[in-house]
Amino acid sequence: MKKCISILICLSFISSVIAAPYEVKNVRFEDEGETIVIRYDLFGEDNQKYKINVSLEDSKERDFPIGRSTLSGDVGKNIRTGMQKKIVWKLTEDYPNGLIGEGFRFTVSAKLQKKKSSLPYIIVGAGVAGGAAVYFLTKKTTGSISVQVSDQY
Repeated sequence: MKKCISILICLSFISSVIAAPYEVKNVRFEDEGETIVIRYDLFGEDNQKYKINVSLEDSKERDFPIGRSTLSGDVGKNIRTGMQKKIVWKLTEDYPNGLIGEGFRFTVSAKLQKKKSSLPYIIVGAGVAGGAAVYFLTKKTTGSISVQVSDQY
């Protein structure tokens, strides 16, 4: 019975580690008038890139769309892990009259970007190399060569 409990504890630990290889923490924002500065910390593998998205809702769970063109900084694709990541949102470009409501909350989410596969390049390279080898091995050469022999032989 003790072995069963130990195994279950280990499996739950392993599954929690596998389920959360990266995480966004400490999301906070500052209202700077026409812009909002959003800061967050991104934890994960250093050699990975992440896609970062931002969403906004109020205390009544109503969503407020944010235009991608009005966001800048550590948002979108190719974001690496680190502390004090910064996103600047040009609020007045999306909402010229400002936002009405209370209890606004930004959600910053991360998604692991898949590495681009080099397989297509390998296939094309192998095809070119194979084609060149076949060409040179089956190529019939024509022409002549002349060699001059000295009179001493």
